Amino acid sequence: MTAPPEVSGDGELFPALVVGLGQLGLSVLQQLRQSVQENFGSPSSLPNLGLLYLDTDPDGPTAATRPAQGAALAPSEVVLARLNRFIHYQKPREGRPRIDTWFNTNLLHRIPRNLTTDGLRSVARLAFIDNYRLIAGRLREDLESCLDPEALAAATKKTGLQVRSNRPRVYIVASLSGGTSSGMFIDLAYTSRSILKHLGYDQPQVIGVLLAPIPDPNSPKKALVNTVAGLMELNHFSTREVNFTARFDDREGTIVDPEAPLTRTIILSPSRDAEEESAAQEVATLAADFLFRDLTTPLGKVADQGRDLPPRCIATPWAYFEWPGPNDCSFVEPAGDIANILCNAGCPRTRRHSSPKFKAGWMTSGRKGTWIVSP
Repeated sequence: MTAPPEVSGDGELFPALVVGLGQLGLSVLQQLRQSVQENFGSPSSLPNLGLLYLDTDPDGPTAATRPAQGAALAPSEVVLARLNRFIHYQKPREGRPRIDTWFNTNLLHRIPRNLTTDGLRSVARLAFIDNYRLIAGRLREDLESCLDPEALAAATKKTGLQVRSNRPRVYIVASLSGGTSSGMFIDLAYTSRSILKHLGYDQPQVIGVLLAPIPDPNSPKKALVNTVAGLMELNHFSTREVNFTARFDDREGTIVDPEAPLTRTIILSPSRDAEEESAAQEVATLAADFLFRDLTTPLGKVADQGRDLPPRCIATPWAYFEWPGPNDCSFVEPAGDIANILCNAGCPRTRRHSSPKFKAGWMTSGRKGTWIVSP
């Protein structure tokens, strides 16, 4: 396919699909939906914006459509990447690559009776590949809906906002500490990139909104292990010399991508003094607020313009701090702990810097994109 001619303007709107992974990703989607309803009256006011919730938890669809907090998602906005009993994976399946070529089959016996990942990243990846056709099909369907030229026109008419671009973006919201989200977000990013390329967009924009826990010796071990493993994997595939290669479906062949999985990455962490019970909700609210502002307010346009400037420190009115160079990443207190995680994960050239607006923070160089942590 060939993408339509690029259209750009001074407005706020563009085609976007926000994919939430796992329980925390769902919370972000529900709060984002709530903000859209409060500000524009109905989700239908923004037909250019799609929401998609992806999880392995069998209780996820119920939680999504009948939430205790936030706005409900429609059943059509939910995809269950269902896990199966171990015997299911021992049988050959048309189109699915043999799992014993990449997966430790001894872990199949660790899939619990309730068919959840139990915090295991590798089991989440197994669920992704087993449900790849369903997931890829829904991603493509939702992106095509967002890209309908009439969607942007209708959104402009209903909201009074103007068009920023007709180029699509995919936002992936994932908790680094969760088994499902940490185990799926890299494969999901490359799948999204592949679909956008097939739709004619040679430079796909896939943005990661990654939610990190507060490093605490008392935290569950799996949470910290998943966080470090997820960051190490992201850093690995963001290295210039590394190509991503995967065969999700024999009928589609092998996906080979030399680029980083995420065009830009935002890492959010709760404040250090947050109570354990409220930390997850705090960071989910922060992520939803960022997404709403990036998708529907002048802040998003200003931030885009800032990334095109020569590298320098800027501070937005929304109070996050960014280093917009193409190879620079910036962290502001209380993000020092996140930088420590990245150092341990092997990210190069980390050093401290200071800002007149904020306390000392951290900056680390990467391959591509900007890392942000809100103070």
